[in-house]
Amino acid sequence: MKSRFALWCLLGALLAGQAHATVISIQPLDVTVAPGDTFALNINVRDVVDLYAVHFDLRFNPTVLSAVSVFDGGLLQSGGPTIFSPGAIDNAGGKMSFISDSLVGAVPGVTGGGTLMTIVFKAFVDDYNVDSVVDFVNEVLLDSNLQEIPHGSQPAVASVHVVPEPNSGALFFAGLGLYVITRRFRRSAIEGSAKS
Repeated sequence: MKSRFALWCLLGALLAGQAHATVISIQPLDVTVAPGDTFALNINVRDVVDLYAVHFDLRFNPTVLSAVSVFDGGLLQSGGPTIFSPGAIDNAGGKMSFISDSLVGAVPGVTGGGTLMTIVFKAFVDDYNVDSVVDFVNEVLLDSNLQEIPHGSQPAVASVHVVPEPNSGALFFAGLGLYVITRRFRRSAIEGSAKS
């Protein structure tokens, strides 16, 4: 009975995977930055057929990250002229809204995969190893007939580890400790050679 249930679960997962072969994701999956660093995340799509337009919102931890800008990634431009909208940034609320890109006119959509957009963030916290998840809200992919393309997404895909630089006091005491250890080592080496 259990093996039959497991088989049905596996079959269901395979069928679901086939139904949603198209996946929209945020890359890279893992980024480590220091406070003040600016870095980019790509919004990618793979295994898409006839992609004509895309729309989504993003959310992130506003106590860790600040969104800076959004750039067209060029995938839809490979199919013809586009209308690109970087949307609106709400850093206080940790949300980016109405990000979209669309081909123009009676042209077929793009097939394959690539980068839809590039999002630039800045890390600004002064705490140790704080994470921020960046994920999709309300993502929609449309084909050239303006029908929604079934797809999967990778929620909570970008984990940003903010590691602060050591402060000057910590560096001073670390250097002082190294100096004391080195001086003791030299003194014991000199005393040892004098005795022999």
